[in-house]
Amino acid sequence: MSPATDWLMQAALRATLLLAGLFATWKFLPASQPALRRKVLLGIAAGLLAAPWLSGWWSPGQASTAAVPAAAPDKAFPAAWSTLAAGLWLGGTTLALTRVLLEARALHQLIRRARPWGGSPALPHEITALQSSAISGPCVARGRKPVLLLPDSARTWTPSQWQMVIAHEQQHLRQQDLQLAWLPRLVHCFYWWHPLAHWLKRQFHAESEALCDRAALTHSGHSPREYVEFLLSLNAARMPAPVAGMALKSPLGQRIERLLPAGQRAGRRWAGGLALLILCGIAGFSFSLRTLPPDSTPGNPRAVVTEAGPVETPVDETALRLSANPFPEDGN
Repeated sequence: MSPATDWLMQAALRATLLLAGLFATWKFLPASQPALRRKVLLGIAAGLLAAPWLSGWWSPGQASTAAVPAAAPDKAFPAAWSTLAAGLWLGGTTLALTRVLLEARALHQLIRRARPWGGSPALPHEITALQSSAISGPCVARGRKPVLLLPDSARTWTPSQWQMVIAHEQQHLRQQDLQLAWLPRLVHCFYWWHPLAHWLKRQFHAESEALCDRAALTHSGHSPREYVEFLLSLNAARMPAPVAGMALKSPLGQRIERLLPAGQRAGRRWAGGLALLILCGIAGFSFSLRTLPPDSTPGNPRAVVTEAGPVETPVDETALRLSANPFPEDGN
């Protein structure tokens, strides 16, 4: 097995273990604690980005004997297949990163074309508000500094609706969604072939929105019904695709369900703790795993088996001379 093939297999195996473990234990993490869920998602995302670069200490072939078939690695992993797999992975990652850059460029152009907000009420001094006819709802975005993009319909909002909007968008800034959202985005770009990587990205957005919705209700003092009605009025027209992708927007139905009293029921603490313990065990196992046995790395002589029988690989001549017995007649 070549080092490049081993690296690809190691990255794919660790990603699959981490994402499968997260997905299997996700339902045990209480939905009433979106902050905890969000931290778990960020931790797994950071682990997924670091996992391919870690050096494991355990491999399935480590307990095997030193004599292994010489032709087995070549038959199992031909060089052409390794090149094809690496090319597909690199090509998909390049396309995904290009799409993200194009979305960021479209958002930057939208901010440049937006007009300064001159309406009322007066917004907090740390928020730079811009008005654009290209969006249908408020969202925070990042140019040189964070800005609040407002639709033309914002002039018709009531003071209570303004309170909900400001509280929601300020929470996005407090929890640093504009910066931290790049972690699941990079995971999505690098592991584009894995369905659970797409799920992780969507779930991070959902938990971020749940935290902001809760902050909007807490700081504005309005009932969930009033807030849901406002969300439905904003969802009457959809955002353009580039803006919607950058606005950290979760599906509306899921947001409304979690705002209702039935969706805020507290989960059992022991279940969440057990899920975290299992997830940490899976992460530790995946980080320690390697696919290439230590004695098969280049530079380490190992015995190989051919049809003619066991053959020792040649060793360095200097080492052979140093280990030779200078007095063979002694019989030692």
